[in-house]
Parts: sequence; C-alpha cells; structure tokens
Amino acid sequence: MATSYSQMGILETERGGNTEQAITWHLQALAIRLQLGTPQALIDLRALAAHRTALGTEPFSRLLNQAADDPGTAETITALIDQAQAADTS
Repeated sequence: MATSYSQMGILETERGGNTEQAITWHLQALAIRLQLGTPQALIDLRALAAHRTALGTEPFSRLLNQAADDPGTAETITALIDQAQAADTS
C-alpha cells in the first residue's frame, strides 16, 4: 500500500498536478513506512524535501500542516526531512 501511495505522489508531481495532493500521498506512504520501520521511508522524505525546496519553506509548511491535519505531526515530519537532507549531504 505504501508503495502505491508513494507512486501516486510521484505521478501527481510529474504530471504537474495538485501539489497538496502529492504531499498527502507521500505523507500517507511515509506514515505506513515509518510504522513498519522500512528504509523506503527515505523515498517519501526525499520527495517531501523536494517539494519544500520547490515551494519554499513557508508555503510548504502551510501545505504540510493542512495535509497532516496536526501541527505536531507536521513538526515531526519537518524534523525527519531535515535529518534525511543532512544525511544525504554528509
């Protein structure tokens, strides 16, 4: 299921579709992958990081908060994105 959600997020982005929907797909995939403890969670964290880079921090945070529907979850996801980006650049 997580793979399908992740692919839907990628497809939504590649077709120039709704960014909020793409973020939502990746969040759903990420939630499943984190719960299962799979390393594929990095796929969704990197996709979310790319959205943040493309949109800018504030617009991305606004969409993330809407998609997550919980400020605490959005903060946790943001921290995970930061960690993934730090690991990718080191």
